[in-house]
Amino acid sequence: AIAAAAVNLHFVMRYVGLAHTGRIALALYAFAALAEIVLWTGSWWVPDSASVRHGVFLGSSIQHVSARPTALGLLCYSFTALELLVSQILMFRAYRAGKRDALYGCIGVLFVAGAVCNDILLVTRSVDDTVYLLPHAFMIYAAGVATSLFFRYRVAAGELEQVETTLRETTEELRHSHAELRVLQDELVRKRELAAGG
Repeated sequence: AIAAAAVNLHFVMRYVGLAHTGRIALALYAFAALAEIVLWTGSWWVPDSASVRHGVFLGSSIQHVSARPTALGLLCYSFTALELLVSQILMFRAYRAGKRDALYGCIGVLFVAGAVCNDILLVTRSVDDTVYLLPHAFMIYAAGVATSLFFRYRVAAGELEQVETTLRETTEELRHSHAELRVLQDELVRKRELAAGG
């Protein structure tokens, strides 16, 4: 999830054509690497705060592990939430600017943002009667992105067909003009010959 948030924002920046994407993406991946180090060194969670909790979701008994995040963990959660917020803002701005296919990505990011909020509340022991939703939300988001890319491909294919038709028509007009020019040139040569003979 840490890497996915950085990859997602990088994708969105490239999708909307944001300037300086490379530098920003490098900073995103550097932060993601630091967050991974925080996680793997055990600095993400308060020591001995992990516990198994029970709840009820849709009539079924569930259990999940939760723990209290440290200040570093909360910082990483906050940064991930900020990445998602920026992704949503960029997608929405792209949609408002005329990229209609960005709507599917906007909807997907909303599902991910809701799932992130749910999962953070679950892992920080603020709620019990729910399940982890982020993997499912990422599938919805991936479907939204795939749909927007397919839509963009269809639009690009239509534009290419239109350009191909225009080029064909222009080529035919040029052939016709060339034939007319040749007739005029032959006529001019004959008139010169007649004038020279006269």
